[in-house]
Amino acid sequence: MPARANFLSPSRLVLLLVAASLVAAELIPSLFGLGHPPHRFLPMLALTQVLLASACLGSFLFYLFLLPRRKVEMALVVVVGVALDAWLSSHRISYLYPTGCLLALGMGLGLASLPATLLRALTPGPDRARAVEVLALAVALPGLYIFSVFFHSVTATLNPMVYDHFAYAFDGLTGVQPSFLIAGPIEAFRPFRGLVSAVYFHLPVFMALAHIQTVLQPDRAISNPVLAFLLVGVLGGSLYDYFPAVGVKVLCGQAFPSGPWPAVPDPPRVIPAPLEFPRNCMPSMHLAWILTAHWALRGYAPTIRALGSMLVFLTFLSTFNVGCHYLIDLVVAVPFAVGIHALAMRWFPRLVGLRVGVFIFGATATLGWIALMRHRPFWALDNPALTLTALALTVLASLALEGRLARATLLAADRTSGTPASSPSSPP
Repeated sequence: MPARANFLSPSRLVLLLVAASLVAAELIPSLFGLGHPPHRFLPMLALTQVLLASACLGSFLFYLFLLPRRKVEMALVVVVGVALDAWLSSHRISYLYPTGCLLALGMGLGLASLPATLLRALTPGPDRARAVEVLALAVALPGLYIFSVFFHSVTATLNPMVYDHFAYAFDGLTGVQPSFLIAGPIEAFRPFRGLVSAVYFHLPVFMALAHIQTVLQPDRAISNPVLAFLLVGVLGGSLYDYFPAVGVKVLCGQAFPSGPWPAVPDPPRVIPAPLEFPRNCMPSMHLAWILTAHWALRGYAPTIRALGSMLVFLTFLSTFNVGCHYLIDLVVAVPFAVGIHALAMRWFPRLVGLRVGVFIFGATATLGWIALMRHRPFWALDNPALTLTALALTVLASLALEGRLARATLLAADRTSGTPASSPSSPP
């Protein structure tokens, strides 16, 4: 029985899940004619997708901070990793601007660290159990990203029609178009555009660092950031299929982001969109991911919490400028994130009821707003004041519930450890 329990450890289950997902991604296109298998697009992803490079850099950070360091092995990983990055950069320059090539550095380090981590996971010894955990973390972030590209290709094939008119119309209830008002000035100020782009594309690094912090100092951790990351990806992907939208840049074309913004279509309707654009707007996974990472660290030092709040704010801005999201995508992401956060929290028996209640609120609010936008949008569009008030209350209630979860979890942790409670920061 102990051997069976060890074999079915969470780390091994993650490894099996990632492997099964990638195998399914290879088989589904040939069996059902849906999507594109990863082996076809992976070489191009390695050269053009900064998010994948960032996920690989996160893999290196897991190796660097969570495994006992061996000087010779570390030196070899760094030398091989730097050489791989130099080789990749020499090929990326044909596809990316120099800034993009700079942001993509780190993939080589991540790729070089994987065989070193795998070797430790296969070698009997005191480091083996930790190495299996680190290997699971190291493959989870890039594995999820690769599978998500396949999943987006399937979603696009199944949903040639998109609901962007309705998302744009909901944003228009404010009397302006927030995506234009925020993205336009950022685009015009190049240094700040570079900053928000770096924040946007290095989200996997922030997720990795948040999880590393919870492993190194587990007594103050609120939740498991990587578990939240995986749940956001899996559950959020299903919502993309339910409410497919391609973003304000595709909808408005050259008018975005400098304007003037086009008028809201009258009446809004479902429209076709080119299949090469992923249907990945509602809710914003980027905002949900950074929120869950930030909330996981609410029990840590004020400096860490302040840095997390700043990253949440910059990610919020970047989702308009880089991600080309609608404001409604971000609003719905808040109850979605708090529901996921409740699922990924540390286990304390006394908090089960509170966690279940918060999850039910988050799931109900998320599905309720998306279902309303898909099936009965005119009920909301014909009552702008009521709709905007309800949306604001949804965000405020989500943040209030997250704060209650944080206080209750820290109090339970303090009771368990016998240390005095520290007050968590206020919600972002």
